[in-house]
Amino acid sequence: MLVVVGAVSGLIWAADQIFFAPPPQGAAAPPARRPSGFASRLAVEYARSFFPVIILVLVIRSFLFEPFRIPSDSMMPTLFDGDFIFVSKYSYGLRLPVTNTLVLATGTPQRGDVIVFRLPPNPKINYIKPAGRAAGRPY
Repeated sequence: MLVVVGAVSGLIWAADQIFFAPPPQGAAAPPARRPSGFASRLAVEYARSFFPVIILVLVIRSFLFEPFRIPSDSMMPTLFDGDFIFVSKYSYGLRLPVTNTLVLATGTPQRGDVIVFRLPPNPKINYIKPAGRAAGRPY
């Protein structure tokens, strides 16, 4: 969703800059016809304001940190159902936001790390588990 909103706001801002921006000082070209409606100017102003913020949030969430909510009590006694954690995205590799393609491998999970993963049958659900825990053994 963040990628789509960023792309739409970027396209609106770029179209305004390319097609409706006034010519540079001293240029002989006639001024471009700017949209005169209040709604269209408001959309351009919002796109111009939000585009850098959306791109910054997209970069932070895609490559640096992402918040997750603990979905169950399976991590007790340290993490409870409903707790929030920030996951360091660059610890195990950089991936592209939409395609999830690995760009740069930077490490592997070690025993004691808390990992977030998705299972192929339902990739919309995030599973949060400790790495290296043997089945049936306490952490």
